[in-house]
Amino acid sequence: MNLEKLLKLMMDLDASDIHLTAGLPPTFRIERETEPISGAEALTKEETKELAFSL
Repeated sequence: MNLEKLLKLMMDLDASDIHLTAGLPPTFRIERETEPISGAEALTKEETKELAFSL
């Protein structure tokens, strides 16, 4: 999953934050609760680093 898709989904779900952690699926904060993205696989260290540095 790339950052553009994550940000679009974040906007569609009205999420306020995105959490990217190696070993876990991307997670959004929606109405003060954190929720992993449905169907998303855990991020590898490399994927997490790539997403973070693409900011």
